Amino acid sequence: MKWFKKAIDKATGRSGREYAEQLVTRGYIASREGRLDDALAAFIEACDADETLAIAHFDAGTTELLRFNRDAQALDTATRAARLEAAERWLERAVALDEAHAPSWRALARVRERKGALVAAHAAWTTVVALLLPAGGGAAHASGERAPAGAVVGALVGADPGAALGADLRVGFGTRASDPASEDVAAFVEARREQARLQPAARLELALVKARAALSGADDEASRATRPLDLEDLWLAWSAAEAAALPRPPHLFALAGALARKTGDLARARALLDDAVRHDKHDLEAWRELATVCMTTGDLNAALAASLAAYREDPVDAGLVCNVGVCHLALGDRAQAAEFFELAYGMAPDDPIIGRAVAALGVPPSR
Repeated sequence: MKWFKKAIDKATGRSGREYAEQLVTRGYIASREGRLDDALAAFIEACDADETLAIAHFDAGTTELLRFNRDAQALDTATRAARLEAAERWLERAVALDEAHAPSWRALARVRERKGALVAAHAAWTTVVALLLPAGGGAAHASGERAPAGAVVGALVGADPGAALGADLRVGFGTRASDPASEDVAAFVEARREQARLQPAARLELALVKARAALSGADDEASRATRPLDLEDLWLAWSAAEAAALPRPPHLFALAGALARKTGDLARARALLDDAVRHDKHDLEAWRELATVCMTTGDLNAALAASLAAYREDPVDAGLVCNVGVCHLALGDRAQAAEFFELAYGMAPDDPIIGRAVAALGVPPSR
């Protein structure tokens, strides 16, 4: 009688994309409050309201997986298997609706791992890799062509460490574990060692995502309160990853330094950012952040040096040009400040920040 329910829902306004999206929002709220059962009910109802809403199916699958993790110790074998089967069905529908949604494929791979379906998990992880790699950078792809684990690591860390660091090692493991009969004992032992590295990889992946969210989110009281915890999580996660001999993600120290600055720990931010530019002299974001920290702490000469380094990395960025002028002005060199303000103003005459910098000089440049 599913058709009858759909007819009733349509007649009462309990169907369609708008209603489904409202239910997804309701599910998000319940999930954040820890009410996973209520969240799952909302996501399932959203799937019924609009069977083509991929995000609802993704949310239903991941919430079912969260419920499995929460209750696994107390569940009997049949119930555990049923929950994993349900999660897999929702996620298979999600990737059918949106084949390019890497988080759905990643969640599907994890469900299949828990089921012990290593061949199917390997196929899903390979798709994750194909979606995360830059176009044409095929260290591994959905066709099933295999690459050495090291090649996958290098490609993924260069592409998007926050999203990919957990996937690279799983593909290295899955390539072997999906067909262990074709590998000798030494290779299988190596695969087990790689599998043991997954936990620190996933922990670092989550910490990187949280750190980026903390930097890009609203600057409200709640965000300010959690930033020190996010920074500690990131540093503890990196320590565990380093102990497991995982490759360091690019811009890690710059990200940690920016987060330290946001927490108000300027001494720690300075140390992290100095380390960042020592490891990579072309890290524009690290130089930009370092200039801000140095200016804030009154180290004007260091601020100027960092601003110039950032400017040299991207000389057509009007903001970076303006920053150099601000440093010159703070040091009392009005002639050099005017030169850089003139250049920045020519690039972005309507930028309000550049306008304020020009006003501080007191001599408006020509348009």
